[in-house]
Amino acid sequence: STTNSYVLTVNANTGATNNYAATFLGGNVGIGTTSPKWLLNPFSATAAQLALSAGAGVGQWAFRNAGGNLYFATTTVAGTATTSTSALSIIGSTGRVGIGTSNPNAALDIAAETDHLGFSDMAGGMQWVQYLSGSDLHFYDTDIRLVLQAGGNVGIGTTTPANILTVSTSGNTRPAVSTT
Repeated sequence: STTNSYVLTVNANTGATNNYAATFLGGNVGIGTTSPKWLLNPFSATAAQLALSAGAGVGQWAFRNAGGNLYFATTTVAGTATTSTSALSIIGSTGRVGIGTSNPNAALDIAAETDHLGFSDMAGGMQWVQYLSGSDLHFYDTDIRLVLQAGGNVGIGTTTPANILTVSTSGNTRPAVSTT
């Protein structure tokens, strides 16, 4: 005969063998598993293992561990994903972090359709934003200030630098070079 040390087992009542909704084993709690290894061990091979909600009628944050990778995503009120990619992904084997991508190609990979990276002051006012336009890198506040083209040209005050360094000004402002 087999002896187990279950203190309490909650059956999902689907008729399947060993279909436990929750298992309390040796001080550990397993949800969706009969062999919890940690204090709280939610398990699912296909769905988020944990979701946080602020109450009825509010979307959730869903957390999922898949193959040693950690994914954070948002959901609708009904619990369906708001996007096909995770809001934040951490790849266990490489340590890479993806924002807006589930497959980061660098230590920190930010993927977005518009602004990629913003810097703001403590009052919340956006000061500088960086984004890619094709393969060019743009920095701007209210206007584009600096462009780094994939071919190596740099533009200050212009989005189309024709030379290695192109400076464009308006009005009576003139570029100056000084040495100290």
